[in-house]
Order: sequence, then structure tokens, then C-alpha cells
Amino acid sequence: IELVHRSGLRGRGGADFPTATKLRTLAERRRATTVIVNGSETEPASTKDRMLLARLPHLVLDGAILAAEAIGASEILVKIGDGTPAVQRALEGAVAVREEEFSFDVITGPEGYVTGEETAVIQWMARGVPKPVFTPPRPFEKGLRGRPTLIQNAETLAQIALIARFGPDWFRELGSAADPGSALVTI
Repeated sequence: IELVHRSGLRGRGGADFPTATKLRTLAERRRATTVIVNGSETEPASTKDRMLLARLPHLVLDGAILAAEAIGASEILVKIGDGTPAVQRALEGAVAVREEEFSFDVITGPEGYVTGEETAVIQWMARGVPKPVFTPPRPFEKGLRGRPTLIQNAETLAQIALIARFGPDWFRELGSAADPGSALVTI
């Protein structure tokens, strides 16, 4: 968490929230938690998370494991969009060759701007209805199955894996002081 804090990483899913703050808040809860990799492509016309999950699934899974270990999570779920068979095959292949204490469940569902919002993803997993909830409690307080839940998009988790490998100073070589690091975009 301290490395992520020093890196200045902000969420790459659209909300731009400081990632270390989210991790620290969940770690302080000291309850069994869940990590959800949000591969739902919440940005209109974006395919960056789909590309990461299809071509670099281990990088995203490594970031998910690091986040899970940092907050004391007991499960990792990967949510991908319906109609993304290449992503599903890549993830299932990556999961099959890993020997981890964590198991990964790959869950398919609707993708899009509204249905990819973090509370909508949790509602989809819990009730089969991808509808955002805008009233408290927030997912870090009470998420999937009533447990504190960390939900991060695939790019943010991939960045965590890179920060762990190369360090926060490396990450800060790009970007600005207020928003360091690189960001993926699709054109």
C-alpha cells in the first residue's frame, strides 16, 4: 500500500480516485474481503481493459493478488463482458497455469458505461441486475455478500503489478506531479 501511495496511482476506471486510499481503507477494516477485477469497459468506445485481459492476463492477475494480499482479501473475482470469448479464453488459460493460494472466478455479464460502474457490477454478481446504487454503504464498506469489497478496473491492477516490480519512482517518470504514471487509451 505504501508503494502505491508513493507512486501516486489513481484509479484508471474513470473516477480517478487515489488507489492507495482505497486499499488502506479496506486494509483497516480487518474483515474478510473480496477483490473484483472490473473488466467491464466502463469508458465509451474503450477496449483497453479487454486488451489487457486478453493479451496480458498475468499482469492483471498479479496486480489483483497484490491488492488482495495488501487488504487481506480471501477471494478474487474477475468480471468480464458478455461476448468477449477471446478474453475469457485468455483468462481461463492464465488461471489454469497459476499455482496460487487464491482461486480466480471469471464471471461474464453486461458491459458498458452504466453497467460497468462498480456498484452495478456488484449488483450484477449478487442479484443479476446491473443497476448502480448511489446511496451508502459504498462497496468498501459493504459490497458483495455484505463484505467489504475492493473493485478496481483491469488497468489499475496492472499498474499495481508494474509498481511492485519497478517501484514508485519508475512510475512517476511519466505523467504529472498531480497525476503520475502512464494511462492506456484506445483510438
